[in-house]
Amino acid sequence: MTTKNDRSTASLAAVICLLAVFAILSRSAALTKSATRDETLHAAAGWSYVHTHDWRANPELPPLTKIWSALHHDPLDLQASTSSMAWRAMLANPRWQWNWAAAAVFRSPYVTGDAFVQRARLPMLAFGVALGALIAAWAWRIGGATAALCALALYSFSPGFLGHASLVTSDVPLAFAWLSVAFTAWWLGERISLARIALLGTAVACATLVSFSGLLAIPLVAGLLTLRAAENRPWLAGRTELARPATRAAAAVVILLQVLVLCWALIWCAYGLRFSATADETPLDLAAATAQVAEQKLRDAAPGRDAPSSEEIAAYPHGASVRFALFSQGHGLLPEAWNRGLLAPEGSIAPNKVFLLGKVTQRASWIHIPVAMLFKAPAAAIAAVLAAIALASLWLRRDEIDLARHSWLTWCLAVPPTAYAVVLMASGASAGIRLAFPLLPFVMIAAGLVAARAIRVHGHPARRAAMILALILAIESLVAWPNYIAFFNVAAGGPRGGVRLLGESNLDWGQDLKLLASWQAANPGERLYLVYDGSADPTGYGIRYVNAFGAYPFGPRRGPIDAPGVLAISATTLQGTRSLPELEPILAELKRTEPLAVLGGSIYLYRVTPRG
Repeated sequence: MTTKNDRSTASLAAVICLLAVFAILSRSAALTKSATRDETLHAAAGWSYVHTHDWRANPELPPLTKIWSALHHDPLDLQASTSSMAWRAMLANPRWQWNWAAAAVFRSPYVTGDAFVQRARLPMLAFGVALGALIAAWAWRIGGATAALCALALYSFSPGFLGHASLVTSDVPLAFAWLSVAFTAWWLGERISLARIALLGTAVACATLVSFSGLLAIPLVAGLLTLRAAENRPWLAGRTELARPATRAAAAVVILLQVLVLCWALIWCAYGLRFSATADETPLDLAAATAQVAEQKLRDAAPGRDAPSSEEIAAYPHGASVRFALFSQGHGLLPEAWNRGLLAPEGSIAPNKVFLLGKVTQRASWIHIPVAMLFKAPAAAIAAVLAAIALASLWLRRDEIDLARHSWLTWCLAVPPTAYAVVLMASGASAGIRLAFPLLPFVMIAAGLVAARAIRVHGHPARRAAMILALILAIESLVAWPNYIAFFNVAAGGPRGGVRLLGESNLDWGQDLKLLASWQAANPGERLYLVYDGSADPTGYGIRYVNAFGAYPFGPRRGPIDAPGVLAISATTLQGTRSLPELEPILAELKRTEPLAVLGGSIYLYRVTPRG
């Protein structure tokens, strides 16, 4: 007879197996992909932090994930790049950091670009596995082993997380940090202890050191602690009950102060306890960076206008983050590189236009993220979430679920994703599904809890339904391997349908140069014209090409289409989001023409001849 311990052991083994499957699928997919647009800079910057103790590169993003990615690099890997003109020039103009990174990673004498990127990717998978483990642990603690397995299945076979967990980016680490903040806040709300306060402070620091959007964790924690103090039930602190509202409020204030102090200390530790961003203590020009922020904001407010005047730039009213960065810089409150990063968002080579549902606009609308979630989620996952919503709504109408009894848990599961979603959609961010990653673990946990209750209430029919959906989800994910970045569900038409729906990292992030290299090896006689939208150097993958229209800004001089050949064009460029005037006349023609091939969903190949 099967005992409870046997069932728990079997469930734990199943959790470990799902995490292992996730790790294998994610890592093996990443091995087939070239460096994505952000990775070239992130990986190079991480090496410079660890091996030169210099923080000038990529201050727009906090350093935690980049440091983590570089821990096992060789100090000599990019050593030659630190004496280059671009290394020095980026102090005055941060745009030079992209030139430096492309040359450092793909033209350094001691390392090949792909080997460097793949080594940097391997440690990043730890964040993805840790996120899956945390999803399972929280769901198990609330709803038992069945809830954990259902929630983890949704995560382990999610193409979005599979495609991005092994990349040197902040998206999956931020999702892990955001869920960690919510979980540790919930755990602390059950009982106060110094260890739990330390874990909450570490989680908040992790969020702020992964992405500057992680600073939202501070008001989030303040809000959650306020809600806990306002609850009409005692709050345990060790063996003491905080029964009075005033006592609970005082405890919440003390906890928040402790979290802030710990977060502040860990930020300094991440920057080596040093104020200066550069190893030789050359100061960063924050005044110039502030002017660049104002100029960009003025341009965004009036697309197509003439360049703002110096007077307009000087008079621009900066927001709270810029004012805080300047105050912090002036008083030495936080490290210089951190202050510089607060001044402007990352993305200086990102497309300045947005593609959504066949149209190109200057700015994303609030609907961009929901549309991305609808088209990029597997059909089985959408069906599971819709079924969970329907069942939960039915139970609530019948008063079968007492939310008031579990109000603290409800707050911790509902407030963090809601707050993040509101800020995200209001920001006009256009990157799509990867920016929504911090929301999805909460949805997965909630769906797992509903599935577990449905199985308890309805027995075998609910269990069979859950198993069928899990099987379909696994098949969808396995069939999509290794093209998880460009994944679109069946209803969206797959990657070939995705080119008509969404762009940027939803489809094409410069990840398929390896496929193009394989195609060229199979077609050695073809003259290849390349219009590539990414930061990785195609020659680093052995590609011989003509840099058509000068599309790749860090490569050889532009070359004309002066003989018959094949044009390889990135899907993002094909959608019309890049400003390449010479390409405009033939874009419409290309869109009407059936491509010779589509590589990984992100590179389209067309037969071309010289135009008269």
